[in-house]
Amino acid sequence: MTGKGHISSFQATVGNVRVARKLPFACAKLHHATQHWEITGWYMIPNKDFGGVSPREYLKGKDWAERVRVGRDALIKVGVLKP
Repeated sequence: MTGKGHISSFQATVGNVRVARKLPFACAKLHHATQHWEITGWYMIPNKDFGGVSPREYLKGKDWAERVRVGRDALIKVGVLKP
């Protein structure tokens, strides 16, 4: 079975035992989704760093450099990028 959202799986032999390798892929996918939800939520919540408005509201009308700066800060905050 293939398609969007499909988690790859394969089998490995450890000694005489066949081990499914699906779980690490599922965990990585869940971790990625969790980070996405954290960032999305962060963009919606009013923030004192942006004058009491949400980052999304703050960025309206801002130039590309400011949008990149705020986005990079969000990625650092949830651990996708290192400072």
